[in-house]
Amino acid sequence: MNKLLEAIEGQRKASNWDLELVLVDDGSKDKSFEKIEELSKTYSYIKGIKLSKNFGHQIAVKTAMSNCTGDYIAIIDDDLQDPPSQLPGFFKYLDEGYDVAYGIRKNRKESLIKRLAYNSFYKVLKAMSDIHIPIDSGDFCVMKKEVLQNMLKLQEQNPFLRGIRAWVGFKQIGVEFERHARFDGKSGYTLKKLLKIAV
Repeated sequence: MNKLLEAIEGQRKASNWDLELVLVDDGSKDKSFEKIEELSKTYSYIKGIKLSKNFGHQIAVKTAMSNCTGDYIAIIDDDLQDPPSQLPGFFKYLDEGYDVAYGIRKNRKESLIKRLAYNSFYKVLKAMSDIHIPIDSGDFCVMKKEVLQNMLKLQEQNPFLRGIRAWVGFKQIGVEFERHARFDGKSGYTLKKLLKIAV
């Protein structure tokens, strides 16, 4: 988390952002929330939220979205695979009239089996759905407040946020970027969780 904050703080200063950072502890069993509280003393723009149990990644992201107050909103994970340094380039599209700029991953760093599984999932989803959900687009994106408000109107029990983002419409653009290798730790998406999201 320290590395993420260092990267965000560096970009905040470089871009002169008036920033609000919402960090969600998704029912972790370690001292993550204590760390968030500690960091909030140094970085006054941090807003920490602790969930009562582990609800899963998508609910955690939606919780953060529900507590945003800015006009421009960015969704970014804490593993630095989606680097904060990409955000100014994404925000530029909002300034130019787009409502959403979402990341499209180039050269994914996952194993061949995972890449094939992801690719197959998106192809099946595309065949089944009349909503265009771009292949290799994740949750990493920026959006205007109006888009976020419309996404939050859908009270899905098991939200698939990139699908909801596509469904609500608005003027959207995909932006290719080089996704970094995970800085630390392992993905929380086990095969079981991935299958649950796919279903």
